[in-house]
Amino acid sequence: MEHLVTISRPQETPTLSTPRYIAKPGLSEATVREISASKDEPAWMLRLRLDAYKEFKEKKMPDWPGMPSLERLNLDAITYFVRPDAKQSHSWEDVPQEIKTTFEKLGIPEAERTALGGVGAQFESEVVYHNLKESIAKQGVIFEDLDVAVKKYPDLVRKHFAQCINLRDHRFISLHYAVWSGGTFIYVPKGVKVEIPLQAYFRMNTKSMGQFEHTLIIVDEGAELHYIEGCSAPRYEQASLHAGGVDLIFPHHENEIAQSGCATGQPFSKYWLHCAHLVVEGKKMSKSLGNFYTLRDLTARGIEPMAIRWVLLATH
Repeated sequence: MEHLVTISRPQETPTLSTPRYIAKPGLSEATVREISASKDEPAWMLRLRLDAYKEFKEKKMPDWPGMPSLERLNLDAITYFVRPDAKQSHSWEDVPQEIKTTFEKLGIPEAERTALGGVGAQFESEVVYHNLKESIAKQGVIFEDLDVAVKKYPDLVRKHFAQCINLRDHRFISLHYAVWSGGTFIYVPKGVKVEIPLQAYFRMNTKSMGQFEHTLIIVDEGAELHYIEGCSAPRYEQASLHAGGVDLIFPHHENEIAQSGCATGQPFSKYWLHCAHLVVEGKKMSKSLGNFYTLRDLTARGIEPMAIRWVLLATH
């Protein structure tokens, strides 16, 4: 059965909710340590955060071709961690009324009732509501707030966290890994098909804050998942910052099949056959050999980004 669900326009006025804690504006090593300590994180996560913070301090603002300059963005005026006055709940009835009303105006509870298999709702820097339908959980699917998953599934998270996005790639990625909070963790076992979409919604409320949720999705071989994310914030005169991150872990070619299916509306292919391999310095290019090129490697060799885009569009 198909459902038509309307998600309303984001509220342009802030929710009348007083946070339980607001960090001082600006970023320091003490703030990074404070965020990690407040979550009682394992030592490896703190080390990763501190490594990312060091990279953030050393890097300049990115200067991407065709993008407006970011030099006027004052990162020292941003508040990097805001804890709402709410504990995470599996029932909307336990969410504070003013926060619940915000998500009701956005249409999230209604969407969950009529068309979704699970929902995560983050307010400020932490998830305040999270729930997964029992029928999906019985299939072995894991759907959690990532802060919870770091403790509940430590080996699985550590193996895959920060594997898709290099924390040294540019300044905002380094910033994200230094202060990330909240987000989503999903694991879909081999062969399991999640037919009802899961959704997470991230709401910023405090003036001049930054929101840095991280999404880690692991879809095993032959498994299927539909996942939706949404975000919004009130309208302020002061700048805010939203710099989330997403790690998507798929078996080889599964992502290509998914993208092609979405683009065409038709099944793409059940089997792949390599007729030839790319060769790098006389050897087959492969992940196991580590002799593959990233976009950063190509631009470092002087290849123009538009030329790379043209080749991808022309040959993929």
